[in-house]
Amino acid sequence: MLRPSFLRRFSRPRFRLTGAFLLVQMVLAALVLAHHGFLLDWDLEARLHARLDILKPVLDVSLREDLISTKQKAIQDILSRLVTAPQAGIVFIVIRDEEGHLIGHAGPVNPATPPLPSRSLTGGVYVVEQDLAVHNEKIVTALIGLSTRMTPLSDGIRPGPWLGVIVFFFFLLVVINVAFFHFLRRSMSGSISTSFGHDEGKNSSPENQNSAAEEKAFLKTLLQTIPQMIWLKDPDGVYLSCNKKFETFIGKSEKEIVGLTDYDLLDRDLADFFRAHDRIAMAAGKPTTNEEWLTYAVGGHRVLLRTTKTPMHDEAGTLIGVVGVAYDITEIRHTEEALRRSQETLEEAQRVAGIGSWELDIPSGQLDWSDQTRRIFDMPADTPVTLDLFFSRLVPEDRPVVQAAWKAALAGAAYDIEHRIVTGQGTRWVRERAEIKRQATGEPSRGIGTTQDITNRKTAEIKLLVTIDALTRSNTELERFAYIASHDLQEPLRSIVSFTQLIQHRMGDTLPAEHQESFAFVIAAAKRMSLLIQDLLSVSRVAAKGMAFVPVALGASCQAALTNLRESILESGAEIEVGDLPLVMGDAIQLMQVFQNLIGNAIKFRAKDRPPVIRVAARQGSGAWRISIADNGLGMGPTDQDIFEMFRRLHPANAYPGTGIGLTVCKRIITRHGGTIWMESEEGKGSTFHFTLPNADASPGDPAP
Repeated sequence: MLRPSFLRRFSRPRFRLTGAFLLVQMVLAALVLAHHGFLLDWDLEARLHARLDILKPVLDVSLREDLISTKQKAIQDILSRLVTAPQAGIVFIVIRDEEGHLIGHAGPVNPATPPLPSRSLTGGVYVVEQDLAVHNEKIVTALIGLSTRMTPLSDGIRPGPWLGVIVFFFFLLVVINVAFFHFLRRSMSGSISTSFGHDEGKNSSPENQNSAAEEKAFLKTLLQTIPQMIWLKDPDGVYLSCNKKFETFIGKSEKEIVGLTDYDLLDRDLADFFRAHDRIAMAAGKPTTNEEWLTYAVGGHRVLLRTTKTPMHDEAGTLIGVVGVAYDITEIRHTEEALRRSQETLEEAQRVAGIGSWELDIPSGQLDWSDQTRRIFDMPADTPVTLDLFFSRLVPEDRPVVQAAWKAALAGAAYDIEHRIVTGQGTRWVRERAEIKRQATGEPSRGIGTTQDITNRKTAEIKLLVTIDALTRSNTELERFAYIASHDLQEPLRSIVSFTQLIQHRMGDTLPAEHQESFAFVIAAAKRMSLLIQDLLSVSRVAAKGMAFVPVALGASCQAALTNLRESILESGAEIEVGDLPLVMGDAIQLMQVFQNLIGNAIKFRAKDRPPVIRVAARQGSGAWRISIADNGLGMGPTDQDIFEMFRRLHPANAYPGTGIGLTVCKRIITRHGGTIWMESEEGKGSTFHFTLPNADASPGDPAP
């Protein structure tokens, strides 16, 4: 600073002109600086860039993990803390991705129309654009407004619009001042050098000291604002500063940590690990990243950290230390592991089930196939797949069908198709299903689908269809033969009965008794044969002569059956109770035949010591009616015989009349109507036959053959 002796000399008359002249310089400079537009001088710009250099690695590491995991709220919280920190010196910040989409912003700025990056100042804000990268790959761009109010305007700003005038004006002043101070040096003969020599070697003015203090405060605030673990070391590994998060890890305060090294705070192996990565970062001259499992001294919880260490240089490019930022990725790693296990499970499930997945970028036609889909198509893992390549793998006959189905899917139809593909192992059948994702405009953007190998199923289906077709033809021919044979056999039987009876009548009493018995046996046998043929004819008619299904009142069908059984009912003295019966879809004649057979059996197999009591009832179930016909007849004990099998009889043939075909006819009729039939019985207490029929309002479909 100036000594008093110098000030006394400066107040002499010969310096008054100089003082007035300097005053004019100050007034003009003040007027120019009062203008609203400014340009930064090189010193201020360097200081602001130094601040940005400090800020950049912290932003890189603090934001990039959140950007990768798309935690929008976490990003917004970080930006808000940066802007509101009192000493951070950040007026606003806007973050956008590579495509220009807004990710987050904070501060007094309109993100839709932010100020352009420029060295010009408006209201003391320096606007810069900074790329943020992960492993040297740009992921976002940050537009940052840095405050210059921490640096006196007179020390770092010169007027912009009057730049030409100022340059000329100060050039003139330099010429005058050089001449003036040459005169001044001669007249003061060393006084100035004596006065200033006292301060020579001091490299900081109060303003510079204040600026350094403000920069230190800025750095301190920044460290405490970022939620990640942050620390600063000098090139020798001595800690210069850290934040609260790092204090929690070490278990000491910043005051206790500063001045120590890793070897003073941690075990030797961990200290060696930290120091080695410090040296790697300093040698690389750029940020380096590593992962490490660490245990917090406070709380003792173990976490996985992703640490980025960035070498720091001063304005001259000299290495001055390393800044480290550690981000807790424990949850992310657990999520990645869970996702990996899920992916492995999915791939294994796809392999076992023969189902692969795929995704199509519709505008480009680029396909992404899962491993299983590639296995189905016999496609190597390193072969790029496109929609055109997929179509080229189709069997030529199927290609137009698949292309038409895909075109319809793009228009809004469902995509679910079975077709053949050609692979190195031959032709295979696949089933493909897909869902189309669309843009806000409605244009299709992506197709996400599955491919299932159905070769085995399709082969079995084809074989089954061939077998069913052969069986159908065989059954049709057999039924036709049975019908024709049964019809044609009736005529010879009638002839046998007629001629036997004629002989018996003509011979009259002359026919010996033993011959009378033989003739009676022939006639009875012929009649049984005729009855058997009629029953066989009934079985063949169930399918061959069945009528189309119409609404049928079961009550009317039951009454028709009772009318046909009137003589048997009167002869046996049977008591028959018929409840309310529903309306169903069916063949009225065949349903009448079911009632007639079941009620007729109840009368036939009655107990000898009591008259038959028969109850017919109905109960509605889920989508079908359950009809029950209960009697108090002989009943039967447990049996493993199928009583609905043709010619199955549980009593001797001569004990009760019949052919053993009636229950077979009932089962075929109920099966044709889409129902089931079964029996419950207890010996000596009677039997109950149950069968089901679909509701009249249910869709009956075509009658079963």
